[in-house]
Amino acid sequence: MHEQSKAAKRRIADAAFLTRYMVGEALDIGAGPDGLTRHLDAFPRLRSVREWDLPDGDAQYLAGVADASFDLVHASHCLEHIIDPRIALCHWIRVTRPGGHLVITVPDEDMYERGHWPSRANPDHKWSFTACKAESWAPKSINVLDLAREFSGLVELERIQVLRDFFRPGATGDQTMGPVAECAIEFVLRRREAAVAAPLLHGAADRSLIPPIGRMRLKACRQGLMAFSSQDTNVGRLLDTYGEYAEAEVALFAQLLRPGDVAVDADANIGSLAVPLARLVGTGGLVHAFEPQPHVHRTLVANAVLNELDHLHCWNAALGEVPGTIEVPRINPGARRDAAADAARGLLVTVMTVDGLDLPRCRLIKADVEGMEAHVLRGARATIARCRPLLYLEADQPPAVAAVLEELVALGYAPFWHVVPYVQGANYFGRPVEFFRGIVAVNLLAAPPGFTVNGLPPVTSPDWQADLRRAAA
Repeated sequence: MHEQSKAAKRRIADAAFLTRYMVGEALDIGAGPDGLTRHLDAFPRLRSVREWDLPDGDAQYLAGVADASFDLVHASHCLEHIIDPRIALCHWIRVTRPGGHLVITVPDEDMYERGHWPSRANPDHKWSFTACKAESWAPKSINVLDLAREFSGLVELERIQVLRDFFRPGATGDQTMGPVAECAIEFVLRRREAAVAAPLLHGAADRSLIPPIGRMRLKACRQGLMAFSSQDTNVGRLLDTYGEYAEAEVALFAQLLRPGDVAVDADANIGSLAVPLARLVGTGGLVHAFEPQPHVHRTLVANAVLNELDHLHCWNAALGEVPGTIEVPRINPGARRDAAADAARGLLVTVMTVDGLDLPRCRLIKADVEGMEAHVLRGARATIARCRPLLYLEADQPPAVAAVLEELVALGYAPFWHVVPYVQGANYFGRPVEFFRGIVAVNLLAAPPGFTVNGLPPVTSPDWQADLRRAAA
């Protein structure tokens, strides 16, 4: 109840807040009826406040907010409501100017939830927080010191304080509903002037969870635990170095999917996007992920198990136009790929169709199938006609894009370009972007009639570069 106002009474007596933190132009995330603007006059160095709440968009991504645009990012009792606080913090840092501060307050689990999860005081809480404990009683607990360490390449932890004044251990109920008790953890981060590279080998900062013996690696990445091969020079290397893969695509999916949705991921590889898709639809939803290569499929299954995603169904098959079999290159997971030799030793794999799943509902079909996207669509015509899902398709090969566009015209779908970098500057491991710098993923989002797509340029030809130039002119 009016947590920001309670904090203001404390902060105006603190010189650091008056002269260092509450200065310049501020973004107040989750402002609600008790935003920073109510106390603008109390902080003489605070020039302006932009309030951000539900009508402005998802606080997890701050879509449309420019990088490095605020001296202060303030969030009072908002982070616990976010689906993924780590993604949120990454974007909150992104919009903070170098040298600027983030002032974040979250409820302390031992004073607020008090040993009960889900929270009885606020059922919308998705996470609980502790300042520093070896082990938490809560199944979804975040240690603030660990969280700050994860982003230490981008920010410095300037202060952390457990706010327990006026908290009465013997009293029952939600004490924050009273006029004085805060029951919270407040931490202040300062964005570094330049990113500091995290260690490249070993140790907690690298998120390595098993010794680097053999070809398999296991790391704690942005979207969860991810196993991958050290010989994978694409997805695996991105996860290994930056702790994430194609987060801009995940951000788009977060805008499109809701808890309980059903999605299909064709050619899911090791699950670097299937895992976040499954997190977005939740346990009430379902994701069907298809991967034809047996050894890659085994890693996909491992990542589903590691992240306890029982609603991520992993199929060792390809998706196509008609059921049957297809020959694909046989890749030796124990050696570097020799394309000519692999092609000569083809592997016969099962082909299924989306329609063969007989889905009662479907919100999204994603396909990254090396130019065979039109075949996947033809094998999904009945599902598309019945469920009218959104379609997210790889589109970096003009001949294949032309075939896809023919299918979309027949379906009455409107296509839009989604061209995004594979890795972002504010990546999970906080490392400067070196390899994959400037390389983009080229996809198109196709929407059924009646679905409004904002901010993406329409597809008018198979040439994405020409279309983007026209859109920018």
